Amino acid sequence: MDRRTFLINGSASFAGLYLLSPLRTAMAQLAPAQAAAVHPTWLKRFDDRPLAALLWHRKYRLLMNQCFAGLTAPFWWNLPIHYTAHAFLSNPGTSMVQHNRYFIAEGCKCHYGRSRAMLWIDTHFNPSISARPSAALAVIDVTRQGRFLWVVSNQPLVDQSPKLPTNLRKNLHNWILSRPPKRWEGGRLEYFDVLDTSSGAKAPIPKAFGVPAKRCAPTLQSTNVT
Repeated sequence: MDRRTFLINGSASFAGLYLLSPLRTAMAQLAPAQAAAVHPTWLKRFDDRPLAALLWHRKYRLLMNQCFAGLTAPFWWNLPIHYTAHAFLSNPGTSMVQHNRYFIAEGCKCHYGRSRAMLWIDTHFNPSISARPSAALAVIDVTRQGRFLWVVSNQPLVDQSPKLPTNLRKNLHNWILSRPPKRWEGGRLEYFDVLDTSSGAKAPIPKAFGVPAKRCAPTLQSTNVT
């Protein structure tokens, strides 16, 4: 056996042993624990900074997987929320932190600014009380069927009286009004749905979520009652 063949075979054997080794198995088992240890307070560093600096950050991916574990987006091929948020924030705007607590980021899809998203995360998080930080993703998805508003939350919101954080409600209201409808969305919102950790069987009341009536189509305004 010549030296070249010896080195190739030796490298392949080492790689095979590493992939099958108990050490790699143990490391794979530790990975979820590392992701669960991510605390959202580090998001405060991105106050008034371009969102692009955050989207490719490894901690951001781990935090999103932690916050929205088990939730998928039916309006985006049932992909996990991390990938959905990345798609609808791929043309990012500026992120901000309000009251030294609430992280808000806005952006839209590349080459299709009519579809856009707002990410909201509460950085006040006590692991001894809650399994994950409170977080929500609002998406305006413009399709041939109409203009859909989706709110994906990792907290139960759809019930008799939505337990919607005041800050999320205000930011959702301002975000919906932040761009001229004719230029960016082509008209009024026609559909509204909420995905959360509850059954989600009941139709949400737009007004309870801060959705302005003037941005809703008549069919959606009819449910704008409390």
